[in-house]
Amino acid sequence: MASSDERRRAKRARTHLSSYRASRRAHTLHPDPDWRDWANDLSAGPAGLIAERVLSNDVADYVRFRAVCRAWRASSPEPREHDVFDCRFHPRRWIMVPRVSGVGNRRSFLNLSTGECIHVRLRGLRHRHYLFGSTSEGLVVLCRKDTLVVELVNPLTGQRADLPRATSLLFPSTTSTSTSTSMAHKIDDGFRVRSAGLAGDSTVALHYGSAAIAVAKPGDECWTQLGPVENFKSAMSFAGRFYCVTFKNILVLETAMAANRPPELVVALDFKRGFLWSDLVHLVDKEGELILVHCVDYPTRDYFDGWYSAYRVNLEKRNMVPMPRLGRHTLFMGMDRSLLSMMSERVSPSVMANIVYVCYKYDKRTGRSKVVAIDPEDGCSEPKFPRGDIGGYLSRCVCS
Repeated sequence: MASSDERRRAKRARTHLSSYRASRRAHTLHPDPDWRDWANDLSAGPAGLIAERVLSNDVADYVRFRAVCRAWRASSPEPREHDVFDCRFHPRRWIMVPRVSGVGNRRSFLNLSTGECIHVRLRGLRHRHYLFGSTSEGLVVLCRKDTLVVELVNPLTGQRADLPRATSLLFPSTTSTSTSTSMAHKIDDGFRVRSAGLAGDSTVALHYGSAAIAVAKPGDECWTQLGPVENFKSAMSFAGRFYCVTFKNILVLETAMAANRPPELVVALDFKRGFLWSDLVHLVDKEGELILVHCVDYPTRDYFDGWYSAYRVNLEKRNMVPMPRLGRHTLFMGMDRSLLSMMSERVSPSVMANIVYVCYKYDKRTGRSKVVAIDPEDGCSEPKFPRGDIGGYLSRCVCS
């Protein structure tokens, strides 16, 4: 029988052998002598600073950063500890690409700057929710099929907020909490949210139907109806405020009203000359600058003709200054929505800068759209985006 000294010597030998094997394994995996185990060596202070920089650039990269290890997660804020209205976590550069067919929980999201495409699982989408659409901030608007409660979801962080039931959207006089199959059928077949966005103070604005606007925030009993808006053109959210464009002016949604006064749309800027009903007029966010784009398209049987003009909008001075062109940017424009992108030719050689692509006649069966490219120098043409090209995805987004 082995003595206690022999057992101690055997234990030390096993310990030295394990340390030797671990060092050999680490040397084999990382032969570079300058290699550092950043997941364990980076202290909380530098990791927190890096997390702030990553989050300021892109929330998707922030989610990846937090997924590296427990120490990095501990040194950076947990998004779900903050509400969905926290603008730090909004996926502004990401848009949801419509599905060609099928109804699953997974959706594709496209980065407007890099062309990167990621797949995100939206919990309960397939069986328990209607998909109303997305907001200007990249958030997703859902509606529960069982209760018709509207939900605002951050698809990348999972943050959620409950909003009033959709019954007050379908039937403004309805205050009952009952759910009927006829209401759900109407949402499924005929109800369409054309655009949505935040309007400050945790308020959400929806543009639905032809020219209806509804406003609500978490805790409200029902949606507040605004409209229908006369001579309505388009709507979007910019810098935490919700704007509507009409034939004659730009309206802003005012939510911080006096006590017992509901939100209302007020004139922010009057146009010197109005637009025609057939013109496309959209507000877009150009790197933090509010831009209005006016597009006129004359499609004929044999050719296309048209032009566009762009203006810098100054809401403080209540005027617009003409811009010569869009520069490095490309605009995809539909009837209800527009997307401003800035991608290099390495991402998509088919999408050119300084061009407005007018998209219409989206075919859900084939996933293709009718597109007209308006070039301020070379006139109009009808581009053909290859299957899987970024241009095809963007045209589907603004036409669906």
